[in-house]
This record gives sequence, structure tokens and C-alpha cells, in this order.
Amino acid sequence: MKHRSAAVLLALAAGWLAAPSPGRAADTAFAKCGKSIPWSRFNPDDLGDKVVKYDATGMRRIPPAPPPGVHPRMLIGPGELGDLRRRLTETRCGREIMLNIRAWTAHLRGTYDKTADYAHLGKPWFEKDHWLRVGEPTRICRREWNPVRRAFRTAGIVRGAHPYALVVDDIQKDDGVHCYKWLMQLSADLEIAPGKIGYRYDEKQKIGDVTLCGRELGRDEGPANRGYDRQLRTGSPLLLVRVLECANDMKLKHRAPAVGHVEQYMPGIRWYQKGKRLVIPSWSVAPGYKIMLFPYRHGDELPATAWNRNRTKLTVEWKDQKDEFGFRPGADGRTRFTVRRDGEELIGLK
Repeated sequence: MKHRSAAVLLALAAGWLAAPSPGRAADTAFAKCGKSIPWSRFNPDDLGDKVVKYDATGMRRIPPAPPPGVHPRMLIGPGELGDLRRRLTETRCGREIMLNIRAWTAHLRGTYDKTADYAHLGKPWFEKDHWLRVGEPTRICRREWNPVRRAFRTAGIVRGAHPYALVVDDIQKDDGVHCYKWLMQLSADLEIAPGKIGYRYDEKQKIGDVTLCGRELGRDEGPANRGYDRQLRTGSPLLLVRVLECANDMKLKHRAPAVGHVEQYMPGIRWYQKGKRLVIPSWSVAPGYKIMLFPYRHGDELPATAWNRNRTKLTVEWKDQKDEFGFRPGADGRTRFTVRRDGEELIGLK
């Protein structure tokens, strides 16, 4: 090839000359005299001049060649445009690609039309062709896996002197009792805090707590002490997961506990990956999950939470902050709520 990019040739030549031999360590280079040189004493001038030859047999020439130092991003020439346009309009693969291009172009321009031919209406997602291998069925799913009557998640952050998050999940499959599981992904170094703060349950309010901490805070795995360290230090970062509501059919022998547990699972069996998650199970017709997430440090004041008698109003209170929630079911099955503080409405989902 007549045209050579100086940057590419320099990188290839340096990599070819500095590559270690099978019997050599990977931290050495070779000078032009053949002597190995540790990388710590490497001098680029020791490489000398080398001519790298390329075999261009069977390769297409890209006209015009880009100027030196410019990456050849264009992989086609003007003479090939006619054939490409023909394939986009006359072949099945080309037509599918063109629909995909039109769909993404309209999406980026903000003019996407769900009734256009590129939208593939009339087919559910699990019946569409594979997104990459045109003509093959998609591998995402082959059927509707678990249809439900309703499924809504409403989540938000309540700001203030003591910020926290509230997650409300409305899920119901049908009129029967099923096992639902509220899941929260955890990093590998998180676990349930040791001692009494790990689990708490208020029998009167039917509110359960799970407190998470970093493993280095809850466990001493050093050679001097391989047991559990039951003393969390003041100021240690913690996360309070407060289960404000989670329905359970108490008549079932295999009913779930009032609070959750941490489990390991394998999200990617093919690559033998390990994952960790917090599980809050519920055996019920509709669990009505309402979960509060409050990050704090060990020794800080924890919020006091209390329901009214019919569990439509919730109070979350610290010494210097008091929030009042009002909950009501929506016509579509989604829970509506408002948050008030000092008589002022902070959040309202109508």
C-alpha cells in the first residue's frame, strides 16, 4: 500500500519490535543489537530503523486515501454507493436495515411515529425479529412470561434535614395468593449489620427494619481475629431499609418473615458471576410494598414512623423534622400519596 499513516506505522513498529519472546519476561524490550533491555531502562532510540512490509493481496483500496494522521473512518468509496442503495431497497436484509435506520433517525429528531411502517406495530416484543440477526427470532423471550393485573413503581426522594427515599410498589397478578419478592441489588461488600440493629420489628405498627453495613464494619477478617466484630463504631455509614408495609397471609405455613434477608445468586450462569441482593418476600394477593430507605451514620437519630388505624396516613418524625404522608388507591390500581411538612405540601401524586 502506497499510503501509510505515520501514527499507525509507528505504533505497529514499536509493538512488533518490543514484543517479548516466549522465553522472555513481559517487562523487557529488545534493542537493535538483539540484547534485551528492561523497560525501566528503555530508550526509544535503541529500536533503530525498521521497514514493516504489508501484504495487500485481496484488500480493497479506499479512494481517496485520507491524509497522514487522519483515521480512515470511511470504509466505502463513491463507486460502491450505487450497489449499497440497491441492496437497501431490493433485499430483505437491506429493507429491515433501512427501517431500523429510519426509526432511529426519527427518534433522534424527536419525530418518531408509532403508526409508521418502521414501528413494527401489530407484533408484541417477544414476536419481533432479532434486533441484530435479521430473520431470526429474538432471544429476549419467546412468550409472555408472567402477565399481571397491575404493576406500578413510584419512587422519590424527600429532601430536608434528614433526606430519605420512599419506594411504593403496586403489584398484583390475580385474585390468588402468590409469593412476591421485593429485590434490591447489593454490592459484594454489603451485609446485614451485626447485633440488634440488623433486624428490628415493631409488632404494634407492623413495621420491620433491616440495616445494611459495609463488610469491613461488621466483620473483622484479619489474621488476628477471624470472627465477628459486634461493635460498630460511631460514625460508621449504614443504610436503614424500613418495611413500612408488606402484606402477608398469616394462615400459610410457609409464610414469609416480617423482614427480609440477603441472598447470593448467579445473574450470569454462562460466566459464573455472583450477585447479592436484599429480598423482602410476601405471600399475599397484593403485597402493597412501601419501603423507606434512610442512609445515616451509627449513632445518629433514627426516624419514628407510625400509621393511623386504617393505615392511610403515615408520620415520619425526627426531633427537628416531621413529615406526614397520605395514601389512597387510584382508579388504575396505582397508589396516590402526598407529603406535607409544617402544613405545606412537598410532594403530591394526584
